Amino acid sequence: VKQLDEEPRPVALGELGLDHGRRGLRFTRARQERAFRAQLALARERDLPLVLHVVQAHGRALEILRQDGLPRAGGMVHRWSGPVELVGDYVGLGLHLSFSPAILHTPRLVEAARRTPAPLLLVETDAPDALPAGGAEITPASLPQVIAAVAQARGAPPEAIAALTEANARRLYRLSPA
Repeated sequence: VKQLDEEPRPVALGELGLDHGRRGLRFTRARQERAFRAQLALARERDLPLVLHVVQAHGRALEILRQDGLPRAGGMVHRWSGPVELVGDYVGLGLHLSFSPAILHTPRLVEAARRTPAPLLLVETDAPDALPAGGAEITPASLPQVIAAVAQARGAPPEAIAALTEANARRLYRLSPA
């Protein structure tokens, strides 16, 4: 196992968070919360951005994030699936929201993408973990479809959304410009 201070250094800590949506998980909610808090502390100690995984636990995740605090480096909510009404809560903490292929078939995600401030907008495929819609396989090659859906939601050209989200990811993960 590589140590966090060895080269190459990690650019983020994740996926971490809470998942109350899956039945049969062997970890209790209390155990998930202890792990989440410990990982948040490590991210703050190392000043690594977070990659958050939150499923059906947004209220509790937000409560813990507010209580414990974020690293200065910030973070992102990966594969945004939360209600539109919570966009402001996460972006109010300075967190980026990342949209996956689910935006192609979920109207509330279109609205969430519209409401996400440009500097906090990201895209991803989450391949191969994202579930396909209509039988289409999700692969990294699906990213242009996600970008096109976000662009349509925001009334912007896909090229502009691609450039914006790349710049946002590079800034968040402290990567050099392209």
